[in-house]
Amino acid sequence: MGVTVFETELAKVLVKAYVEAMEIEIIKGNPASNQMCGILNNSADGLQKIDASHIIEFTAEEIADWTAWETKLFAEIPLGMEGASPEFVMAKQTYVANLCTMKDLNGQPIKKAGFDVTDKVHKFNEYPVARVEKDIFKDFNSCADGEYFGMFWVGEEAYAINSNLNFAVTRYYDNEKNEWVQKGIVINDGKILNPDYIFLLKKKETA
Repeated sequence: MGVTVFETELAKVLVKAYVEAMEIEIIKGNPASNQMCGILNNSADGLQKIDASHIIEFTAEEIADWTAWETKLFAEIPLGMEGASPEFVMAKQTYVANLCTMKDLNGQPIKKAGFDVTDKVHKFNEYPVARVEKDIFKDFNSCADGEYFGMFWVGEEAYAINSNLNFAVTRYYDNEKNEWVQKGIVINDGKILNPDYIFLLKKKETA
């Protein structure tokens, strides 16, 4: 493999790993582990900034009930936030198993969630849904009482990231694994900028 081709492929791998790590840190990051401060980090820069009124609890019955979503979340969204292009973030399994399966009292699908072929995005009540892996948000059915299964937010207003985006790449030989390791390092900092643009979705075992 030529040097140019190698560098191009290495850049692709670094960018992919960087984006995946950033997604996890934004939600769960811990500054004590040299990470950005995640939204769910229980510190003054994380979860403690979120007002109690912006933490919405759903039981197994309520997450499948359209009226519960209307009264608990959608009715409470500030008008300013509605116009700022908010989106949901949740595990793909929650979206498919708990939202796409909503039915009315007669057992008929109400189709409040689904893929919009017009703009080619997944939506719930016309809001985009960023479907993520379960290492970012566990799916609702796997969550224990009090665990967070998703978020409704405006990312660019809610969270600030400071980075010089200068990657330092090192290469060394791992004697334990008997292989060469390529490692990219970049300096980041991040924390909640405006908690008013974040609603957290939490599982509750009983009503």
